[in-house]
Amino acid sequence: MLLTSGANLIVSHHVPLSRFLTQLEGIQGQDFVRHVPPDVDTLLDALKPLRLKGVVDQERFCTALTELMAHPLLAQDGKGLLVALQPEPGLRAAQALTLCRINREGDLATVVGDCLFVFLFSCIINDLDRVLEHVFRLPAEGLFRRQRVWHQDHHILKELQNIRRQQVPEWLPTPKADEGERDVAVALDRRSRRQPQSIRLPVLREE
Repeated sequence: MLLTSGANLIVSHHVPLSRFLTQLEGIQGQDFVRHVPPDVDTLLDALKPLRLKGVVDQERFCTALTELMAHPLLAQDGKGLLVALQPEPGLRAAQALTLCRINREGDLATVVGDCLFVFLFSCIINDLDRVLEHVFRLPAEGLFRRQRVWHQDHHILKELQNIRRQQVPEWLPTPKADEGERDVAVALDRRSRRQPQSIRLPVLREE
């Protein structure tokens, strides 16, 4: 609220004087260039989340977040987190989506290929694990093998373009081999090993 009202820095009351002076020196010369509405009611309405929540299609997902990133009254790089989740082998993204329960306004989810995208409005990275525990009915670490997070506006906008093109994140690793491939690999490994051979040692008897 204060940052969108024109403040460049918020300092907690328990910050030591030396750190406060360092932070104060760091904002010297900064200009607040964003628009500030003339009345508080307009500002409060602008800070409310999207009038949208839950599972949406890709086009609606991208359109809503693109408009949110362009909002002039919301803090830059502080609008929320875009999270890409890759399900564990044997679990499809559409199946993982059925375990998703979104109750908060502004939180959205969609599926692109075999990747689940979730946007968490006004969420910070430090709270991500705790928030995901509330979003999914089962522990997220048991549902997904990898995740990637974007929090800066320009990175989120770039990823939204990839979503429109049906492109999953480049970081997704090659899926693990299925059971059939694993059995073949084990069989080949066993075949390459030398088989032990039994030998008989002579027994020497004293006469």
